[in-house]
Amino acid sequence: MSLYPARAKTVESGKITLSDGDVVYAIGNREFFAGDMVWTDGKFAYGFQGRGGGMVWNEKEEWIPIFATGLTLNNVVALNVKTLETKIGNYRVEPYYNIHSQGMNQTYRLMTNNGKDFLFCAPVYPNDYDFRYWDAYMDEDGYTAVFTDAETYYIPETPEKNNIIKVYDIQGTEINSCYLPDNHESKEIDYVRISSGRLSYVQYTSDGRNRWMTANFDIKSCQVTDLRQSNDYFYPIQDGLWADFRGGLYDKDKKQILKLTNGRFVKAALQLKEKQWLLLDSSLDIGFGFLYLWTDGKLEPVRYTDGEGKGGLISCNNAELHKLKNIKKFLYGGDTQ
Repeated sequence: MSLYPARAKTVESGKITLSDGDVVYAIGNREFFAGDMVWTDGKFAYGFQGRGGGMVWNEKEEWIPIFATGLTLNNVVALNVKTLETKIGNYRVEPYYNIHSQGMNQTYRLMTNNGKDFLFCAPVYPNDYDFRYWDAYMDEDGYTAVFTDAETYYIPETPEKNNIIKVYDIQGTEINSCYLPDNHESKEIDYVRISSGRLSYVQYTSDGRNRWMTANFDIKSCQVTDLRQSNDYFYPIQDGLWADFRGGLYDKDKKQILKLTNGRFVKAALQLKEKQWLLLDSSLDIGFGFLYLWTDGKLEPVRYTDGEGKGGLISCNNAELHKLKNIKKFLYGGDTQ
């Protein structure tokens, strides 16, 4: 009997359909999932492990949850911190821009996590089509602040719906809300960033110019305080880091760490090791960004591989990039703790 590796395309009650269309049957105490590599002899897929059922995960490995959406992939993905291997989840989380073709309101714009918990964020208003006006932040206790600006092109004569921040608990239940302070010149706002204790956004004025506004934000009380205009155009991203519209990434003291040269700017960043960062880029034109690996000045796109051996760039709607302890729950749903 000779064994060979193959990719599981679908798994149902021990029946595994491989990427080439062959059907094999699971033997052993390992639990298989779609997208897994299996060892098979053409009739059976063999999987044994010494500590009972469940997926074979190296407990020392670290994974980053990715809400992969947009041009190349619509699914949930786990990205291995060390190898950048991808695991694609076996359930779909509908991205926001399928709302036109499917007529569904329960679709999602962003995913955020704090390293322990995660939350998919739905649009605050069903007709809020302009996904540029979005950000979310989850604190260490699992409270999530979500910002939206209901585009007046789709919702005319509703200024009370503009520029709103809503706070949710870990179950996604709204517990508080507030509006951004209005300077009475314009309610049009672009590129809002919310992070730990900080808030920044562009506010357009009646003469066609824009102002860069910064403020303090308390997620527990949902209050915006100390709002002021700034001229440096720094904005908070995550973990005390800052970025600007020139492609720069900065530490908590605003000392430059790196700079993108592809004409885009940093939306989220996670340091993997010395002189190596996982970056999510962004622009003012589209809501999602692409993942890149920056290594000592060299920028390379991060790609995924699906169950059929195909792949592409990873475009995603993460609000932040954090490692997640319970990655199985993110990929496969349900209570896996």
